[in-house]
Amino acid sequence: MPVLQPVPRRSRQLFGATDEEIQEAVHYAKASLGWSAYINGMQEDYDQFASELEQVVEYVRSKG
Repeated sequence: MPVLQPVPRRSRQLFGATDEEIQEAVHYAKASLGWSAYINGMQEDYDQFASELEQVVEYVRSKG
């Protein structure tokens, strides 16, 4: 365990974040950073990625 880990957690709790909210934020950050690292590491074509993502968004919207 990193030495300074308790400090940021206590800071978040002082601002009213619950343990559940902290855990949710950490999972979101992990997922976001993981995909960012993957996309950058694979050197995906940004325009193609953006186009495919837009297709996904349109599909999901059409179902909801």
